[in-house]
Amino acid sequence: MINEKILTQIVSLGEIFEQLAQENPENGHQHAKYIEQLQAASIQAKIKNAWFTPKEIKRSFKSWARALNETKLREFCQNIQAKPSKKVALICAGNIPMVGFHDLLSILLCGHHAYLKPSSDDTPLMTTLATILADLVPAWKEKITIVERVKSTEVDALIATGSDNTARYFEYYFKALPKIIRKNRTSLAILTEETTDDDLKALAEDIFAYYGLGCRNVSKLFVPVGFDVQRLFAIMPDYAYLDEHHKYMNNYTYNKALYLLNQEKFLENGFFLLLENDRMHSPISALFYEEYSDRSAVDKRLAEMADSIQCIVDGKQIAFGQAQQPSLLDFADNIDTREFLATI
Repeated sequence: MINEKILTQIVSLGEIFEQLAQENPENGHQHAKYIEQLQAASIQAKIKNAWFTPKEIKRSFKSWARALNETKLREFCQNIQAKPSKKVALICAGNIPMVGFHDLLSILLCGHHAYLKPSSDDTPLMTTLATILADLVPAWKEKITIVERVKSTEVDALIATGSDNTARYFEYYFKALPKIIRKNRTSLAILTEETTDDDLKALAEDIFAYYGLGCRNVSKLFVPVGFDVQRLFAIMPDYAYLDEHHKYMNNYTYNKALYLLNQEKFLENGFFLLLENDRMHSPISALFYEEYSDRSAVDKRLAEMADSIQCIVDGKQIAFGQAQQPSLLDFADNIDTREFLATI
C-alpha cells in the first residue's frame, strides 16, 4: 500500500502538471517554485529538441495531470508490497516529452533506487522532474541517482527503451540482469461502416499527437472495403499547424518525393500523406491504410503480430482519441512494471 504522505505529494504533482497545462498558470500557486522550474525546463527542452514544442509539452503535462489523481494512484499501488530496495537502471527514450516518467515513478513507488539515464533528447524535463520528486518526497532523495552511463556491475536490474538495434546491445551488455527491454512498436486503428465523423475527428489526435512520434500513435488503418478514406481529410483542419514545423515538413517533403519517384498512388493535403500499403509502420507525415472484408481475419493477423503492436484503437479496446492518454495501469508492451519490480 502507498504511504499516505507520499500519496499526497504525488497528487500535488498532478496538480502542478494541471497548472502547467494551462495557458496561464495560477498566480501564487502553493507549488509556484516547481511550476517555474518545469517552465524553465520546457524552454530548455524546446531548445534541445525541436520536436518538443510548447504545445506538445503541455499535451504531456495534461496527460499526467489526468493520471496522477488519488483514486488512480491508490489503484496503482494497492498490490505493491514492501521489498528490499534494489538498484534499478532506467534508460529512457526521448521520442515524446517525459516518456520515461511512468517507469521512474514505478521504481520509486515500489521502493527501489532509480539509476536514471535520461535520453539526450529529453534531459531537461526528466532531470527536473527527478529533482522535484526528491524535494516533494524527502525519502526519495537517496533513491534517485542521475547517471551519464549505466554500468551493469553497479545495478541489480534494468528497464530500457530504444530501437530494435539498441535493444540487441542492451540484451548483450546486461545479459546477467533481470530486465525489461522495450523495442520498436506501433499502433493502429480499425474502422468499420459505423465509424462516425466524430470518431474520425478523435482519431486525428491518435495520429498527430506528438507529431506521430510515439509508439502509441496510430500509423496504420484497417478500413472496410469501400470505405471512403477521403473522409479523413475533413477532420484535418485542426492540425494545419503541422505545416509550420520544419522537421515535420522535411519528413513530409521527403516522403512525398519518394512516393512520386516510386510512382505510388497517394492522397495528400499539403501536410499529410495517405496511401494504401500493407506495412504496419508508416513514416512521420504519412499514414498507411489497408482494406478488409473479414474482421476476424484482421484480428487473427494482429494477434500473430502482438509483439510489434502497442495498442489498437477501435472504439472498444481503446476509444478513438485516447491512444495517447494512457492511465497509470496502461503498461508499455503490456508488461506490468510493478510485477517485474517485485521479482528482482
